[in-house]
Amino acid sequence: MKFWRQNQQYLGHYFRHLYRTLRFVNDSDEQDKVLYSGILRGQLSDLELNLLYYNCLSSHGREKFKPLAENYALFDNLPIDSIDRKHLSLYSAEAWGDQAERVAKMAASRTGMSQGTKDDEAASER
Repeated sequence: MKFWRQNQQYLGHYFRHLYRTLRFVNDSDEQDKVLYSGILRGQLSDLELNLLYYNCLSSHGREKFKPLAENYALFDNLPIDSIDRKHLSLYSAEAWGDQAERVAKMAASRTGMSQGTKDDEAASER
């Protein structure tokens, strides 16, 4: 909450705009909603996706924005390691798009890391 209070003047309008745009796509008669939501998602940086991830879990986004984020796989391109491993399971698998299987394995593992991730980290340390 401290972060939000300090940055609300900069972020509030931004999240409202994203929500309204995604809701417009969702509520429209357009047939290819996934295409348009993907265009919106493609405009978001990793940092913006990370902020959006937590905004949708807050009281500001939980009821209305989080279901849209899940439905349109908004976190398909979010680097998994940018999210606290304890928070990976706070969204349905749909929110992660093509990463859903990997996220589920990481969230279910005791350490939060799959063997593939451990191997990648070990290799990068060499």
